[in-house]
Amino acid sequence: MDSNIAFVEHPVMKHCPILTTSDVSPKALVDLVDAHNEYFIAKDIDDKDKVKKILGGFKDVHICDWIASDCECLLALDYVAFMAKLHINYLPADWEDNVCTEILGMKMDKNIKFWDWCQAMQALNIVLRGTSSHLTDTALHNQLKASLEPSLRLYCIHEKLGKITVLKDWITAMKEADEKLKDDHKHSCEIF
Repeated sequence: MDSNIAFVEHPVMKHCPILTTSDVSPKALVDLVDAHNEYFIAKDIDDKDKVKKILGGFKDVHICDWIASDCECLLALDYVAFMAKLHINYLPADWEDNVCTEILGMKMDKNIKFWDWCQAMQALNIVLRGTSSHLTDTALHNQLKASLEPSLRLYCIHEKLGKITVLKDWITAMKEADEKLKDDHKHSCEIF
């Protein structure tokens, strides 16, 4: 874990999640929203009280100062509006473009498992949830297909796996295909 990036601590669901001190990343804010939602459910917190209940969960001095300085205004916001302000104030202006560029630049390498690479791309896409850059299942499916390692792409074409249109089913089929190819390659190397 990068010591310069804030992360979420939430060991007990009935306690407010903590965003640690350091630079805030888009992933940390996605994790924070998920942890907040778990906390809101565990404590049965009404919508009108959500912001008030989480303000003590920030440890970064800059965020704490912002909360102290604008507390009255922040308490008047609903949770979604509060998180939108947090995004605007503490993420770089180009964060969405950077994450989108990272997704579009991900190419599967021969030395990586399809499953690991696919999960990494899906995790980045989750960070874009709620933005205009978030890839739909169809767009994500197309991006994954376009970025496959060449031998896996050829296998996919040969086995007609491209005809699978449901993303989840295609990912499962590709995972199995990749494991078969890697296993076949391993066995052929052992023979020689």
